[in-house]
Amino acid sequence: MKTSVSSIKSNQQLLVRSLVIGLAAAMPLLVHLAPPIMGVAAGAVLLPMFYLPLVATAWRLKSLMMLALFLPWLNMWITGMPGPLTSFILTLEVGIFMLSAWNHDLFSLPQWLIGPAGYLVAKAASAMLLAFFVLTGIQQADPLSFAMGALTKSWPGLLILMLFSTGLFRNR
Repeated sequence: MKTSVSSIKSNQQLLVRSLVIGLAAAMPLLVHLAPPIMGVAAGAVLLPMFYLPLVATAWRLKSLMMLALFLPWLNMWITGMPGPLTSFILTLEVGIFMLSAWNHDLFSLPQWLIGPAGYLVAKAASAMLLAFFVLTGIQQADPLSFAMGALTKSWPGLLILMLFSTGLFRNR
C-alpha cells in the first residue's frame, strides 16, 4: 500500500495541530499548579487563558472558539480558581480578545501585535465592566488600578502572545 506525500503531510499537520490545541487548552489548568511569580499568580503573568483563543482565531476554528469561551468556567470547576465573578469577566475578555484577533485585518496590525492588541482591548473592556460593577455596588474595586495592575504584571505574557501571534498568523 502506497502512501502519498500529501497524505503524510496532512497527517503531520493534523498531529501538530492536535498537540498545539491540547497544550493550549491545558495551559490555564497547568499554570494554576505553578507557584506565584514574584508574589503574583502565574496566570496573571503568563496569560495562558489567551493561548487557545489565539490558536482558534488564527486557524479560524469556530468550534474551538466555543471551547475557549468555556475555559474559564472549566478552570474554575476543576481547580476552584478563579471565582464566579472573575470567570465571568475572563469569559468576556476571551470573547473580546477573539473578536479583536479574528478581525485583525480591519486594523492592519502587524502579525506580532495581534495577540497583545487583543489582550489590551479585552482588558479595557473588562475595566469598563468592573467600573459598572462598582457603580452598581456589585463589586468594590478600583477599575483603573485593576487595568494598570494587569498591564504591569502581564508583560511576560504579552511577550509570549507576541511570539505566538508571529508564528500562528505567519501565513495569514
